[in-house]
Amino acid sequence: MNYQEKLATELKEYQTQILTGNVPGISSGYTKLDRAVGKIEPGHIWLVGGKSGVGKTFFVQNLAHNYASQGNKVIIFSTELSVRAYAIRHGMMLGGVYKLQFENDPTKYKDDVSRGFVAYLSLVQGLIIYSVTSLEEVIATTVAEDPDIVMIDYIQELSVDKQYSKADTMPLIGAKLKEFAMVSGVPIIVASQIKNSVLDSDAFTTNQTPFDYGKELNNAAHNSIWLQRQKNDDGTVDSILTAVVTKARDGQLGSIDFEVLPGYKLEEL
Repeated sequence: MNYQEKLATELKEYQTQILTGNVPGISSGYTKLDRAVGKIEPGHIWLVGGKSGVGKTFFVQNLAHNYASQGNKVIIFSTELSVRAYAIRHGMMLGGVYKLQFENDPTKYKDDVSRGFVAYLSLVQGLIIYSVTSLEEVIATTVAEDPDIVMIDYIQELSVDKQYSKADTMPLIGAKLKEFAMVSGVPIIVASQIKNSVLDSDAFTTNQTPFDYGKELNNAAHNSIWLQRQKNDDGTVDSILTAVVTKARDGQLGSIDFEVLPGYKLEEL
């Protein structure tokens, strides 16, 4: 089969998938998000961004839970938490409990936490966590494990080629990650804080644009999701998390509101 014949076969296969409703890629588990950006496809990179404390980690954990629940092999690379700490946090999310809630009143929440840990352990075959410090570790482990999807929680903490300065590593990460995704065909979701030049004292302000963070990663990503969450006058945080969706070269596609349920669970509104 020559190149043209192979391509014609693949295009016909894709057309059949669309016509039968079997759209290629992995569903996020959220109807509105899938409609806005489609399923994540092989070799694609999604960027999840926002200020510190806005909810990037539990957004990523909810996506990971949804992907694993569909039978996919998911790897989460954590650059800030140990495997144990990340698993505890995710298990509590599934039980609908914040870690601090449980620590302050363990008797009240012990049954909820137990249910969450049981639910988390049922996903372990399809959801694997690694604690890493370098992009080289991410790539080597991905090649060895051959997952269906990779998620990197806080990519800005990774070193590249033994370089640690963010000014040096972020351009390298954007280029190397895109190259790896395209060659391997593995879809990758990356969580990143905004670049240092736009950080300020209010982690929950919503007046930044989706393009004010992770410039190099944003250029490499096929889709970007900018998370925003209001801080109330009394110091509490609003229960509504807004995801502003942008697509490479298409600009902003609108926004989707999620309700933050007890613990870390998210529900589309």
